[in-house]
Amino acid sequence: MKKVIFHIGNHKTGTTTLQKFLFKNRKILKKYNLLYSNIGIKFGDYGHHNLSYELGNFSQYDSKYGDYKKFIKVIKQNKDKNILVSSENFECLEFNKKFEKFIKEIKNLKLKIIVIFFFRNKESLYQSMIAELVKSGFYFEKKNHPQIIKSIKKNKYFEYNKHRYWFHKKKEIEMIKKNFKIKKSNIICIQYRSNKTISLFLDKILEKKIKKKFWRENLIFPKNVNIRNGYYKTLNINLVNKFKALIVDLRLNNLIITLTSLISVLFKILYITFLSGFFENNQKKFLKKEHLYMLKKI
Repeated sequence: MKKVIFHIGNHKTGTTTLQKFLFKNRKILKKYNLLYSNIGIKFGDYGHHNLSYELGNFSQYDSKYGDYKKFIKVIKQNKDKNILVSSENFECLEFNKKFEKFIKEIKNLKLKIIVIFFFRNKESLYQSMIAELVKSGFYFEKKNHPQIIKSIKKNKYFEYNKHRYWFHKKKEIEMIKKNFKIKKSNIICIQYRSNKTISLFLDKILEKKIKKKFWRENLIFPKNVNIRNGYYKTLNINLVNKFKALIVDLRLNNLIITLTSLISVLFKILYITFLSGFFENNQKKFLKKEHLYMLKKI
């Protein structure tokens, strides 16, 4: 039975690198009966984010890059191939009626639905998540972390702008079963290992007989897409975000206080920039041990 394989993330598990690999090697994948369609991929992207935007009611959806109906047509035209769909935005697991129709049509075509996701160590995920949010413009203080972790304990995930970071594997699997209407045996959870996402994913979708042959092809491997943030680099971005916020909030009635704060933050930025040049490689991660310990109880 042919399959539609959904790779749904999770966030911060090498998804962009994997998507870039799949996109760049579409012709080779097709030789091995694996179709990675252009439909649902925005210009400049590598994953089917536009498809997930449509099915998950994201504001970024743009109809000119195709819709789920066009994707169904592609599936019908390629019944002899397994279909690959990849977007970490499917990880939000909150869909509309279009998604229900999408899944129903796939099942009507007698295709098996497989969902693959990578699960990352909680402490490592949290640190990476905070660094990602800081890069997006957030400013975090130490007092914010207990509040965020308390929210994660309650919901089993952290959500920002409809982007969801899962911290509870069993809960996520239950949600996948419910939304994709599949059995647990159709869900593949892979333990994330740094720089191993491509090989671990291909191990699950390629048959053993053809795996060696596939690796001998003239494959294109992407360079690391995301720049890793060390301790001082993340702190520096955090302070820059605070600096920007202070400028936006600049008013005449609190001019002296604001300018004093700006000068203070600026000196901290210069100090941390100086430290990063000497101690970056020897520093611990972004958070204190007590914050990471709290995550273990989730």
